[in-house]
Amino acid sequence: MLMLCDVGKVDLIFDEPWESSPPWVVSADTLMGIDDHFWDWTIWVASKDRAGKEELVATEMRKMHKHLLGPLGVEHAPSTIPDAVAAYTTARAETEARLAMAVPRTVEDEVRRLLVAGRYAS
Repeated sequence: MLMLCDVGKVDLIFDEPWESSPPWVVSADTLMGIDDHFWDWTIWVASKDRAGKEELVATEMRKMHKHLLGPLGVEHAPSTIPDAVAAYTTARAETEARLAMAVPRTVEDEVRRLLVAGRYAS
């Protein structure tokens, strides 16, 4: 994945089988990776939602909870993209405070711009 300012997300897809990864383990070493993965997943899910793939979106929200949000302490899977963003940013802020660190907001800023353009945020 590449996030390009003012362009958006570019996925690089290779002809190799995809293997599911286990849920993230939250630590100071992994929080930036979790952040990148959340924003990448969020913009991808928004594209599926925009295409009317409601069942896929619901499945992906449950997966997102299992792999990212749950490990951060979010109790329930979100049902919408704005709910996912709100739950994630709250949990990330709590985790940043607990770990005494801050994740750069560069990727978030670009994805939020795209979410606003797609009417998923204001």
